[in-house]
Amino acid sequence: MFRRFTALLLLLLMTVAAPVAWAGGTLPGCIPGTAPADNPNLGWSTKGLSSDVAQFPVGLDMVEMLRQAGNGDKSKSYAQGYWSSGAKIPVKRLLAPGTRLEKIVPAGSVPSAYTGYWASVEVIDKEKATPKLLADHFALPPSSVAADYDIYEITAKSPVSVFRSPIAPAENTTSCVIEDGGAEQTLVLDRGKFAAPVKVGEIR
Repeated sequence: MFRRFTALLLLLLMTVAAPVAWAGGTLPGCIPGTAPADNPNLGWSTKGLSSDVAQFPVGLDMVEMLRQAGNGDKSKSYAQGYWSSGAKIPVKRLLAPGTRLEKIVPAGSVPSAYTGYWASVEVIDKEKATPKLLADHFALPPSSVAADYDIYEITAKSPVSVFRSPIAPAENTTSCVIEDGGAEQTLVLDRGKFAAPVKVGEIR
């Protein structure tokens, strides 16, 4: 009975989580092409969680937080998108007022007013030490890949819950590139509880 339970548990874990190990490099048998200028992310996709976000308590928390932030009927689909960007089920964390989060963007650009993809200061500090690996570790879509980056920071204005998970691998059938992911992302589902982004650094 115990062996059967263990086998079923392993099978469940394999179906809800994408593989953490992913051979970075190029897609086997892929012939590189060129994405059109109006759709630079053509062929790019993440290989994260494929399970239904609503089947998990933490997933329901994500949906509810998005609903409270004013996303209405789109709350579940938005939560599913955040859910599938991770390689493992997210962990909910409560941040104290004054907690800072950071994001890298191509030099000269600014973070979207709606993006929920951020990282802790510690994660950014660690990753910026190897700038050539940023796109790989953060599994960036082609539109976000650059030679130089600016670092922006947001600060929690009140106690707020966020969700953390390792970034899932990604592949691009146009460029034939495989990105490993693996850096820890912090998902911010209510930007209204944070101050406006402020530029705090550069990666050149």
